[in-house]
Amino acid sequence: MRWLQWSTYDLEKGIGGVEVHAREVARELSKQGIKALLSSASTDYETENWDVIHTHGSSILPRSAYGRRGTTYVHTLHGTTFGRMWACREFLWVGGYLAQLREILAVVRADVVFAVHPDLWLFRLARFFGKKTAVCGNGSDAGGDASTVSSPLPPALTVLL
Repeated sequence: MRWLQWSTYDLEKGIGGVEVHAREVARELSKQGIKALLSSASTDYETENWDVIHTHGSSILPRSAYGRRGTTYVHTLHGTTFGRMWACREFLWVGGYLAQLREILAVVRADVVFAVHPDLWLFRLARFFGKKTAVCGNGSDAGGDASTVSSPLPPALTVLL
């Protein structure tokens, strides 16, 4: 299996929760013998055939990248922009509304939606519309210990893919 985690920002060097989560997913997939790549280059999703293309947060693939035969599109919600805007009282942040729109589009276009918390409104909406969904841990939940012994991918996850 070939698994691409793609984002508009650098997943390999970033220090945020999304980046840590993506690196831990890639590490665990590699331990399972799955070719996992972190990328922000458009050439990676355009030129190679992937079994899974995985996006996170408000990163969204261009529309032309969707619809490839044999590819499963996965999106992970780490929170929602509206939730952040509400918590910080940033209602005049125009970029937040654009980010939320990208999150909505990513969920609509995804075949499988993961969320770090089951009560995220976009996750509940995806479940309501019949998307395949699962709750996953966030990168910080595992403690970030690279020496952690792997276990096989959970059956619930492999069934989704």
